[in-house]
Amino acid sequence: MIIYLTTHNIFVIFKSMYKYIKEIENKLKSYTSLPVWIKNRMSVCNQIKFLRKALGMSQKILAHRIGTQQSAIARIEKNAATLNLSHLEKIAAALESELVVMIVPGNPITKTIREKALKKASEIIAETKVNSLIEQQAPDKNDINNATTELVEKLISGNNSIIWK
Repeated sequence: MIIYLTTHNIFVIFKSMYKYIKEIENKLKSYTSLPVWIKNRMSVCNQIKFLRKALGMSQKILAHRIGTQQSAIARIEKNAATLNLSHLEKIAAALESELVVMIVPGNPITKTIREKALKKASEIIAETKVNSLIEQQAPDKNDINNATTELVEKLISGNNSIIWK
């Protein structure tokens, strides 16, 4: 089966992709929880291959448009080449596309902050516990847990920069 991609078909594909992205942007009011599609996004080499094929462009034509050899495009699409930002900009331009770079948190930001605050609070409580033991006033486990929980909440609600020190 041969599928011919016309300019109209490509327009419809990109229009639906654009509409989908806009829907996601509208749903994403904060970065506290990122959708799965960002975490499981298509690799750059697969994006290049997908766009090139969707445009009906051969590796040879793409290579010519960016001033390299066809074998270089094959290596890029197999993820066997190291790309820098200027390479990606050239490829994006040759594919009549826009390069968008994103830094995406590995976890929701609120989770990361809470984990860091818990770690910092535990360190502070551990230091306090050592001082209490020296003075022979060792707090019980329940007191330590309550103090840790209270300190985590104070660290989160206050100046977050202390949790990174």
